Amino acid sequence: MDAPSSIHDRRADRLRSAYLLLGRAHPRGFRIGVLRAAADDAAEAVRLASMRRGRGGAWAAGMRSLIDLALRIPAERRREHGSSRRGESMGNAVTRVRRAIRGLARRPGYASVAVLTLGLGIAANVAIFAVVNGVLLKPLEYPDSDRIVEVAHHAPGLDLPALPQSAGTSLMYLREVRAFSAYAALETQGRTLAGDPGTEARRLTVLAASSGFFSVFGVRPALGRAFVPADSEVGAPPVALLGHELWTNSYGSDPEVVGRAIRLDGESVEVVGVLPPGTRLPDRDFDAMIALPLDPEDGFGSFSHEGVARLAPGVDLESARAEVTALQERIPEFFPDVGVELLDAARWRASVTPAKEAVVAHVRPTLWILMGTVAFVLLIAAANVANLVLVRAEARHRETAVRTALGAARGDLFAGFLAESAVLSVAGTGVGLALAAVTLRALMALAPDGLPRREAIGLSPAVFLFAAALAVAAAGVFALLPLMRSRVRDVAGALREGLRGGTSSRATLRARNALVVVQLALALVLVAGSGLMLRSFQALRAVDPGFEPEGVTSVRVSLDQGYVEPGAVTRFYRELQDRVRSLPGVQGVGMASEVPLEGRGRTAGSFEVEGWDRPDDAPPVVAWRQRVTPGYLETLGIALEDGRLPLWADAEDRAEVVWVTRTLADRYIGPDPVGRRIRDSDESPWMVVAGVVGDVAMDDLDDEPAPGVLRLVETADIGQPAMQVAVLVKGPEPAVLVPAMRSILRDLDPGVPLSITESMVEIVARDMADTSFTALMLGIASLLSLTLGAVGIYGVISYVVAQRTRELGVRMALGAAAGDVRAMVVRQGLTVTVVGLGVGLVAAVAITRVLGSLLYEVSTTDPLVLGGTTLLLLLVSLAASFLPARRASRVDPVEALRSE
Repeated sequence: MDAPSSIHDRRADRLRSAYLLLGRAHPRGFRIGVLRAAADDAAEAVRLASMRRGRGGAWAAGMRSLIDLALRIPAERRREHGSSRRGESMGNAVTRVRRAIRGLARRPGYASVAVLTLGLGIAANVAIFAVVNGVLLKPLEYPDSDRIVEVAHHAPGLDLPALPQSAGTSLMYLREVRAFSAYAALETQGRTLAGDPGTEARRLTVLAASSGFFSVFGVRPALGRAFVPADSEVGAPPVALLGHELWTNSYGSDPEVVGRAIRLDGESVEVVGVLPPGTRLPDRDFDAMIALPLDPEDGFGSFSHEGVARLAPGVDLESARAEVTALQERIPEFFPDVGVELLDAARWRASVTPAKEAVVAHVRPTLWILMGTVAFVLLIAAANVANLVLVRAEARHRETAVRTALGAARGDLFAGFLAESAVLSVAGTGVGLALAAVTLRALMALAPDGLPRREAIGLSPAVFLFAAALAVAAAGVFALLPLMRSRVRDVAGALREGLRGGTSSRATLRARNALVVVQLALALVLVAGSGLMLRSFQALRAVDPGFEPEGVTSVRVSLDQGYVEPGAVTRFYRELQDRVRSLPGVQGVGMASEVPLEGRGRTAGSFEVEGWDRPDDAPPVVAWRQRVTPGYLETLGIALEDGRLPLWADAEDRAEVVWVTRTLADRYIGPDPVGRRIRDSDESPWMVVAGVVGDVAMDDLDDEPAPGVLRLVETADIGQPAMQVAVLVKGPEPAVLVPAMRSILRDLDPGVPLSITESMVEIVARDMADTSFTALMLGIASLLSLTLGAVGIYGVISYVVAQRTRELGVRMALGAAAGDVRAMVVRQGLTVTVVGLGVGLVAAVAITRVLGSLLYEVSTTDPLVLGGTTLLLLLVSLAASFLPARRASRVDPVEALRSE
């Protein structure tokens, strides 16, 4: 038994020896780590093959092992060579980074100033980019959101730049447009949700929508069902879906709420479902949804709701626009009472706009301007750091020259510079991200309420990638600067002169002067832009809104259908107004359906004046409409220019009287408007003009005065009284007024809720918020740029003084006066300043034109702003130059010469 076993072992041993011999051709790493174990495995395979198939099997197994080993030689050599090179490169990189950190640690002043300066620039850019990314760049959070569009109308001939949809137009688009796979009509409403007995009612923001909402936005109810087309038919039972937050907070997440009835504005509404968490429109939240009725009998109707649609598969935006535009020519076919002449006179057209563009269009220019502003700040900060890097490169020039003379390759020099620049850039980016997080929170607190898509703003991965790109760019630029200073042709001069003011110093000075010129030019552009926005803000604040907001608080109340009986609304409002007037400190009380500048939209409609001599095909004229109570004009300080004030008797009698604004009276009625009559349409009764009031800014302070008509809360020409009004109270602070009003309402009717409370001063400030926010952001950027520009000037002049210490010492020793030395140094600083300001003025005139759409009554080339900005930067530069100039005038000649 032993003999055959020994034969198999001998065959395996011979193969092992041959395997180890061939293995010597492999690289050392393979021989040490793998070869012996592989040889043992191959020998065992030969022994087993010999036992099973004899000599032939052993020979075949051995040859396969040896061939496989031979074929692995090239691959193993390549692998070990590459691994060695990678390991060496990695080791070199780590060594360079460690050396850079040690070098910067030995110069904490240089490192900290560079990191902080770069961090400030990066923080501003990251914070603003986070806003730009969230608002402008991110897609809407709906499936295939780029397929969602808004459909709107425009009638500039009627002074109506934008018009939404009516029931008639929505049904027209729903039935006729094949480019849409789904269409939805939307209208945001305020509704009162009745509470349990003994509890106060709650005011809800409710989205009235047609069934297409769910297909357009890709929403499925979390519970129950969605709306169906029958829910929007006239006479259909009212149905609602609860928002997830309302369902959770008010109904305890009870699934049995589906099928129950709730009361909205006194009407019983069946809950058919619950929306999933986070369901919202692109630009606003809502608490619940109700089905929006679309009555085909309304015709062209009242334009009161929005239209949104989803493009059908395979249809692009231009095709949809073409179909909707062509459909406008068929409007007389669908609405016989609307003639071609009227559409032509109104310059009627329709638009199809991507939903995101419709939401962000009003803030896009402002955000891109702010992005450009902070980019300028980053360039100024980078120029400052570049100046510091040049100083450090000058100080190390002799060291670099010695290394070059000893054979150091330019690649090795660049790698060293890159390591130090990378450390600075990474540290600056870290500081910048930390500051950006704080800055972003401050921005959100200061941003106007109209900033859309706030929920999408944050430090997202895209923002971190942007910050990383800034760090990489900064590291590359800062590494190239000292490399450019270490040109081979400078080596001999550096070794010979020891950096005592030769050509290399003059070259560095020229580079630093150029950087300061860039800084000053950019700073002048930013300060000029800030000045223009500040002037615009001042002009806007000087506008007379037509009312006196000081000390007036607006509190909204809403009545339900229990007050539809004639006279009920007037009786309730009068009782409420009388009780509020009796509160301590109240100086005036009035009510209005729309509050000036509130931003909730306004009611408008056409009208005609009795005795008008107008062509039949003339376009209708439009005026805003407002429902008021007696006391409204006095409380807001709106001027009564002619006629009499409103009386409660007018409302109680539903008198056929109105008040018109000065613009309407002058433009359409003429002299002696009081006593003349106007009406809304042929079917409406004539209303007597009882008075003329001063023009009031209803939409925006910077709008031209628009014609307006004021009616009482109940009048004969409009059947439905004003069910929602703002109670305007002059005197008490909101913190005192609101609890008192809640108590009064509990006595009058616990089902009437208080909803929105604002001071009129806040409302006016909100209307100016876009301008004030932009002015503030530009002001902060300007302050930063001024500071960095002054530091740049100071750094250059200080460098000049340091480089010319010996020369200044000689001048002082030869009798030069201290004043002459100061003047010489300041003159050098002013030379750089004048060049920078000249370049900056040209750039400011060109670049500030982008602010044109944001300015109010201010030219982009306003001489006061440009002249004041130039003078300001000149003074700052003088101050920055004077400090090193004073130090230069105090140079001790003996010490200066001894230091050499």
